[in-house]
Amino acid sequence: MQYEIHSRHFHLGDEMKEDIVKKLDNLKRYSPDEPISSRLTLTFEGGRFEGELSMNLKQHQCHARVTHSEPEGAATLAIEGVERQLRRYKDKMKDHRGNADGGLGQAMGADFSSEDTSEEDDNFMLTSMTEEIATDRYNSSTDPFFIYRDTTSGDVTVLYRKDDGEGAVLKPE
Repeated sequence: MQYEIHSRHFHLGDEMKEDIVKKLDNLKRYSPDEPISSRLTLTFEGGRFEGELSMNLKQHQCHARVTHSEPEGAATLAIEGVERQLRRYKDKMKDHRGNADGGLGQAMGADFSSEDTSEEDDNFMLTSMTEEIATDRYNSSTDPFFIYRDTTSGDVTVLYRKDDGEGAVLKPE
C-alpha cells in the first residue's frame, strides 16, 4: 500500500510519521480488500489541527476529516473514522443472503432424488416430507419457522407465522 503523509503550516517529525504508518498498516485487517493507497494531510490553522484521511480500496473509498488540538490526536481520530467505515463496509460485503457454503443456501441448491433423505450441517437439519406432515409438525411446535424439502416437488419450503399469528408458506418460484 502506498502512504502519503503531508503536513501543512508545521513540521511533522519522522517518529510521528512512523507511528502513523503503523496505525495505517493496522487498518488492513478491517478491509475486505487490500488497500491501494492512503493519504493523510495534517493542517495547522487557527490554533487547531485538521486531519484529513482518504483510503482507496479496489472498489471503495473511505474518507474522514477531523479537528483536534494536537497533531497526534487529529491523526488518530481520522484513522479511527476510516476504521469505522472499513468495518461497516467489510460487514456489508459479507454474504447475508444464505448463499454461502452450508446452511439454507446449501440446502436450497442441493439436488435430492430420494424421498427419505435427511441432511445435517452443524445445527441445521433438512428433512424431506409431505406438506401435510410438515404443517402438522410446525403447528405442534413453538418455532418461528419450519424448513423442509417437499417430497412431491423436491423444493425447499418454509412455513412461518405472520404478525397476526396465521401460518404462511414460502415456496421458491
